[in-house]
Amino acid sequence: MILSPSPQPSATSVEQRRSPRIEILGHVKGQLEASDIQARVLDINLGGFGLLTTRPFDVGTTHRFRFTMPDGQTATLAATTVHCDRRPTRDGSELYLAGFRFPGHQDRRGDTTAADLLDQIKSVMSFDII
Repeated sequence: MILSPSPQPSATSVEQRRSPRIEILGHVKGQLEASDIQARVLDINLGGFGLLTTRPFDVGTTHRFRFTMPDGQTATLAATTVHCDRRPTRDGSELYLAGFRFPGHQDRRGDTTAADLLDQIKSVMSFDII
């Protein structure tokens, strides 16, 4: 499968975000929990994240994802699908751009929160400040 460049968010999706997203640039791996389906995490913020994946997700469904940092730390969070659109690939394979929203609270005791996840990401990545 050949991935297209990261798609640009539409004006509508940008306006709905409460905080800016951090581009991950492939440094954090995402995986649907209890599955071997891998996904490329595109960006993340306190409200949610975007994925490129070979699996379509139904809007409104909630899933648990495991995020793996470059240093091997992992975090598991639940998130609900807010959109999932098929994207063209050069070789005709299935590829989807999906957006997920973190709930206001995590359901399972001991789950990582979105703020905890962002702290972990920031601790293992360096960001240029303009």
